[in-house]
Amino acid sequence: MKILFLLALLLMLPVFSGELLLMTEEYPPYNYTGKENGKEETIGFAVDVVKRLQKIVGDNSLIKMMVWREALEKLETTPNSAVFAIAKNPIREKKFNLLGPIGQGNYIFYAKAGNDIVINHLDDAKKYRVGVYKNDICEQFLRSKGFTNLLVAETDSFNLERLLDGQIDLWLVGDLKAGFVSREKGVAFDKINGTYTAFVTSLYIAFNKATDKKVYQRWQEALDKIREDGTIDKIRQEWLDKLTEKLEVVK
Repeated sequence: MKILFLLALLLMLPVFSGELLLMTEEYPPYNYTGKENGKEETIGFAVDVVKRLQKIVGDNSLIKMMVWREALEKLETTPNSAVFAIAKNPIREKKFNLLGPIGQGNYIFYAKAGNDIVINHLDDAKKYRVGVYKNDICEQFLRSKGFTNLLVAETDSFNLERLLDGQIDLWLVGDLKAGFVSREKGVAFDKINGTYTAFVTSLYIAFNKATDKKVYQRWQEALDKIREDGTIDKIRQEWLDKLTEKLEVVK
């Protein structure tokens, strides 16, 4: 009888490892499915930050790759769930508890190397043909600033091709993604030049509002620790170096 009573008490105790439904989307190089040590894993800059936080708080939740819309719908209705990496806006601040920033996105106008384009102010880019990814944050940002000279592409891979072929003058994209796309296509990063930073966004982990407060607090304390000791900056620089290092073969 005493054993059964003790087992019942154990079942009532909160679980502090693997208690989260942790979701993300395919958005390289922040979070995506790639090969690591010869096998497919969920990798990326944001993934590395989240895994470091998991290690500190003692969480062993598996990261679930989902369609972004479905992940956000699940987040709204599921306590003890979280989604990353997400940008902050007023609607999301009301719906979720946003933990961060866990990093940032630097969105830069890139020109083909050797091009003499000089941009000192955002409006200077309005006189050039600018390539953007369809419905991406870059397109939305430029349209909100009155840009009408945008050439929209279905992929950023195509934007890089167009830039090198002279079909567009500038390509607006995040610096990490520019490095990732260039590397995937076998294009040395010194074939393009960053000319101007158009805007910067911060990235967060969104928690369902009903998530256990103790769980959220542990993650917050872990984040404070790795921000203060420079771990996040170090992880970001490692990814930037890896994505922009010189390639042996250039197409």
